[in-house]
Amino acid sequence: MKDPLYHQDFAFPVYTMSGDDGVVTFAAGEFSNCMWGFYVRSCDRLKSVANAELNVPAWQKELLNVREEAVRAGTARYIDWQDAKKEILQAVR
Repeated sequence: MKDPLYHQDFAFPVYTMSGDDGVVTFAAGEFSNCMWGFYVRSCDRLKSVANAELNVPAWQKELLNVREEAVRAGTARYIDWQDAKKEILQAVR
């Protein structure tokens, strides 16, 4: 698989899980520190897994929505993880 941001190739293990609504086969792994990738063959199934089975708390969904809107509005931006670590370390010194 390719990292969606840096396009580096990764080999993630493939897992199979069964639940009430059938069997799901997916690949999952960590691209970098706390940056995870989860891949399934169907986008509809992915949305179902993310929204229903993972039980993401409402406050986390809302926080993500607020942050994504700030990026769209131009009041926030995405930066490289290495740059973010530098900024954090400078801020706490």
